[in-house]
Amino acid sequence: ILHAWDLGTGAFKRAIRVLAVCVMARQQGQPQPKLTGWELETAVYGGPRAHFETTELASIWATTTKYFTQLIGRGQLPVIKDQHKGRGGSAHIAWDTAVRFLHERRVKA
Repeated sequence: ILHAWDLGTGAFKRAIRVLAVCVMARQQGQPQPKLTGWELETAVYGGPRAHFETTELASIWATTTKYFTQLIGRGQLPVIKDQHKGRGGSAHIAWDTAVRFLHERRVKA
C-alpha cells in the first residue's frame, strides 16, 4: 500500500489509515496511484484552507476528537493561538500543521 498512515499512540498500539483509492486499486488488481505532495494533501484534506477544527480532522482520519485533543495536550499538534474556537469549543489547527501531521505519520514501505 503506497499511502498509509499510523495514528498509533505507542509502540504496541497501532491505528493504520489507508487512502481509499489505494485499497480500491489493490482490490481491482490495478496499480496504486503515486500521489506526491500537493496531490496527496488534496486527496486527504480536500484542498488548502486556513484551518481545520479538531472535529473535522477527527472525521477525516476516522478517529475521535479525544485523539486530537490528547495530541494537542502533549504539544504534538500546535493550535492556532488567539483564534475563536469552533463548534463546541473545537480547537483550530492550521493547514500547514495538518499537512506536517500527514507527512510525519506516513507509513514508510
